[in-house]
Amino acid sequence: MTAYKRLTLYDRKKIEEGLDAGLSFRAIAEATGKSPSTISREVKENRSARPTKRAQKVRCRELGHCAQRGLCEPCPHPQSVCAECKRVDCRDVCAIYALQASCPKVIASPWVCNSCPKRRYGCKRPGRMLYLAASADTKAAEMRSESRRGFDMSQDRIVAASMYINDGLRRGLSPYEISVAYAGKLDVSESTVYRLVDAGVGGLANIQLQRKVAFKPRVHIRPKSTTKHAKQRSYDAFCALSEDRKATATEMDCMEGRKRDKQAIHTLFQRTTHFQIPTLLAEQTDECVNKALRYLKSICPP
Repeated sequence: MTAYKRLTLYDRKKIEEGLDAGLSFRAIAEATGKSPSTISREVKENRSARPTKRAQKVRCRELGHCAQRGLCEPCPHPQSVCAECKRVDCRDVCAIYALQASCPKVIASPWVCNSCPKRRYGCKRPGRMLYLAASADTKAAEMRSESRRGFDMSQDRIVAASMYINDGLRRGLSPYEISVAYAGKLDVSESTVYRLVDAGVGGLANIQLQRKVAFKPRVHIRPKSTTKHAKQRSYDAFCALSEDRKATATEMDCMEGRKRDKQAIHTLFQRTTHFQIPTLLAEQTDECVNKALRYLKSICPP
């Protein structure tokens, strides 16, 4: 018996390709190694709605004998049927009309418009749906994340835990001390105590944690991205030069100090003489580098 495996992005791309080609769920299931019911459920749950530009409002088949009342809240004319209303178009609020106007491909198998020949020619039917692998994978990941949120505890246990935590906080105990002192009754970890307090369960609040309210928010410094050069400025292009040109080349670099410093040192290193010329830059910008190069060019002989 094989272990159950979730659908991967690769599987979803196979499903999208099969739907675009007009294959049945059974044929897609054989290509992906899944059951047809899994493919049908995946398409129906993770399809994406696509807005229709200039949606066509066809005549309602129930218009002559419709008895719908009070579709709007509040209704401007509760005594009359909605089809006779002049202020609101009943087709905008009627679920029966929406079902009539919807495409059969959307309200039944295959549930999407991927293989429809009118997909790329301005279909005007409302309620268009498409299955896109990337969007479906993102939606499935969000659903799994949402299902894991909260606490794996019964409501009675959460209420009892909040009472013990409240009692411990009034005594001035820390979350770790609460988890140890009430180990036999509470039976939760220190991190669970923090999460219960942070969620405000049973009237708990972070203000009750004496140390936590004094903590400063962490500063996350984004790492600097590696500078990307063109192919003609890469190290491989330098190695492809002749030995004479490599020997007489001049290397240019910028030396940075601390992260909060604005200044930097621009350097030119002559490989033939091993002589280095440093120049202080006011800021780490292209304009300052160009200014330093123009200055060196003005004071050096041709």
